[in-house]
Amino acid sequence: MPWILIRKRPAPNYLTHTSAPPKKKQQTIQKPQFRLISFCSRDLAEPTRLIFAYAGIDYEDINIENYKFFQPDLRPTDFPMLDYNGKLIRENDAIARMLARMYGLAGEGYFEQAQVDTIIAIMKELSNSIMGYFEGVLGFKVIDKVGGNV
Repeated sequence: MPWILIRKRPAPNYLTHTSAPPKKKQQTIQKPQFRLISFCSRDLAEPTRLIFAYAGIDYEDINIENYKFFQPDLRPTDFPMLDYNGKLIRENDAIARMLARMYGLAGEGYFEQAQVDTIIAIMKELSNSIMGYFEGVLGFKVIDKVGGNV
């Protein structure tokens, strides 16, 4: 079947067209503006705050005591949120990964990025385990104190 590989194909229109290619729109580069919206000063948004501090980025930290007054359709699981130039981003891991990529903290190459993702996954598992423990200690759910199971 070498005849399939050798046959000539017509050139695409954009290569044979004699006029100049269309001009790209000029984009104005603006400094990103960040607003971090969360429940309190120490919560799931702490890794995001650490990235902002390490990268030296100015941001507005908004702490909401009652989320129903902020927007009635929000649930507690919607926090933290990042307002990035007017666009809302939810889920703390997504926020932290985006900021890490933006400011060169996500690692160079696929292997280092995989190591960073591993660290994030370990931190999430650890925080889930700690939350389960404290829910049991504080009496929010019943746990087996010997094995740690529900």
